[in-house]
Amino acid sequence: MRDTHQLTVTDRLLPYESQLYKEKELISILEEIQVVDEQWLSLIRDMFVEESQKGDIVEAMMDLTDNLSSSNKLLVEAIEVDLSKTIRMLDQQVDRLKEQRMTLTYEEQPRAF
Repeated sequence: MRDTHQLTVTDRLLPYESQLYKEKELISILEEIQVVDEQWLSLIRDMFVEESQKGDIVEAMMDLTDNLSSSNKLLVEAIEVDLSKTIRMLDQQVDRLKEQRMTLTYEEQPRAF
């Protein structure tokens, strides 16, 4: 009589490679965005201050510019936090894809004594 058995194993097909370096690359891009935003804000301020512009419209434009700049900074900070979490999840998912679960089924042959 033959007995059928199963053995389930998980095998790593490819070695682990960290994906965390992508976080640094993306954060560097976010930092570039912040620099451009600060340059833009500085340009707007200089334009109004150098020209000695005054009045309700100029003040409203400056307030709106300051509000937009603050919103952009908060948005970039939130993206950095989410980015860090997302890259870590990506790293785990990519690593899991490099493993394969296999079930081996075999029959035990009777031994002849």
